[in-house]
Amino acid sequence: MKKALLNFQLYALLVLYSLVVIPVLTLYVTGVALTHSRRTTLRQLRLAIRWYGTGIVWGLPWPWVRVRFQDRRGGLPPPPYIYICNNR
Repeated sequence: MKKALLNFQLYALLVLYSLVVIPVLTLYVTGVALTHSRRTTLRQLRLAIRWYGTGIVWGLPWPWVRVRFQDRRGGLPPPPYIYICNNR
């Protein structure tokens, strides 16, 4: 029961976060698109997506889940993706 309540809280926060952040970031990127070049606009779009994802990974589950990033590549070049491992 406790796990179901936690899942409900996290998903409710995700919906509320998305309802607020997506329109704000869309307005931001639209404003950039009206005043800057295509290249700058696409760079800001990627940055906005990164901000959104960072908020989801770091912000939403914060009191319940502590996220730690460790570089365990062993000298490999940085990959172009995010790897999230859900182990308990």
